[in-house]
Amino acid sequence: NIMKLIDKTIDLMEYTYRETSRKDRFPIKYRTIIFEMQTNSLNIYKMLLTANKLPICGNGSERQLLQLKAVALCDDLSGLIELANKLTIISIDKMGKWQAYLTPVKNMILAWIKSDSKR
Repeated sequence: NIMKLIDKTIDLMEYTYRETSRKDRFPIKYRTIIFEMQTNSLNIYKMLLTANKLPICGNGSERQLLQLKAVALCDDLSGLIELANKLTIISIDKMGKWQAYLTPVKNMILAWIKSDSKR
């Protein structure tokens, strides 16, 4: 269900913004990582909203390209979360919690793409 996906994406965005806005956790010297994390979470949301407004036209459609870009941004965000852990900005537990917000979003996008291809 697309609305459930949008809700989960909003939860991911909110968690990302809350975590990266904590100056005690993300010092200013990591502002590039912070900016990328926030931007990726926002762009995932924007791409999904836009894709949902477009007609289903099969492989290579604008809708599918936006869906695939959102999946790529999920992968990018996952890498940034792992980097934050390697830099000891966040703990392994915090990384796991963050990934628990991200993984369902990515899986739901992939399921949406598969569902569109069957129509």
